[in-house]
Amino acid sequence: MMRNLTICGVLLLIIASGCSKSDSRLHGRWQSDASLSMKWNRENAELSDEALGVLSQRIGHLTLEYRPNGKGTLEVAAYKRLDGTNVITVQGYRHDITYKVLDIETNRVYIKLKGPSVDCFNYVNFVSPDIYWVDDMVEGGSPREYFRKVNEQDAK
Repeated sequence: MMRNLTICGVLLLIIASGCSKSDSRLHGRWQSDASLSMKWNRENAELSDEALGVLSQRIGHLTLEYRPNGKGTLEVAAYKRLDGTNVITVQGYRHDITYKVLDIETNRVYIKLKGPSVDCFNYVNFVSPDIYWVDDMVEGGSPREYFRKVNEQDAK
């Protein structure tokens, strides 16, 4: 009898170790906050004025949704940006994504995002229950992109 309980306990540990981690702080829709992001980047990131200008045109158009089942969406709203003296319209898109929580810490989680337009690892750093930031590795100089949780009542 004791041996059967030990075997059951070991099997439960093996099964549980294969389960995905989850962090309910992520669950919901998150919108890129251009104002908060650019305020931090102007004051703290080591970027040239030109790089800040490019960053300011790109940030603020992304919405991410994380569902408890490890799936979600990545949506970029259409926007216009300057390329030298030319105005370019960037087409918006919406893709299904998957995400996996790899590590959970007190104020951040380490995730892997995967989808048609994204395949990356990132730390999601929580400032509060409704604000987080990620390193924006596209521009160099350690800029950040802040996200605010979308209140579902406001979104309707």
